[in-house]
Amino acid sequence: MDFNIATALYLASNVGPRIVMTGLGADEIFSGYSRYRIAYKRAGYNELENEMIFDMERLWIRNLGRDDRAISSRGKEVRYPFLYQPLWEYLRTVEISKLTDGAGEKKLLRKIALDFGLQKASTFKKRAIQFGTRLAKLSNVKCFGSNRKAKGNY
Repeated sequence: MDFNIATALYLASNVGPRIVMTGLGADEIFSGYSRYRIAYKRAGYNELENEMIFDMERLWIRNLGRDDRAISSRGKEVRYPFLYQPLWEYLRTVEISKLTDGAGEKKLLRKIALDFGLQKASTFKKRAIQFGTRLAKLSNVKCFGSNRKAKGNY
């Protein structure tokens, strides 16, 4: 997975602008992971919040270096708008039910998109970068011969 994410960022950083903005942190602060849905179903908003905090605290170690190296290797600068400290501090004061519905929907981001007139963007299905770019599928075919074999569904 890390290879596929780094590859997507590396390729994206080859396109035009000198500065690349990423969405790193959005899933952690707006409840975008499927395991958050499981936590919410298991024990409600308290468990969901505990999972989100756990991920926020280790985000810097797990992802930041990989993304920075992939983008800066092309001579580009990277920006992480969802890692902006004042944003995080503000969002910690917002009731979690206003940020998410517990089912992985980023309510606040979708509302902001609507408020800015981005109606179509506000309805896009959320996809992780490695799946939205189809790099994970290509990597599976290259390494395992097919996507099904890589998943063990053969």
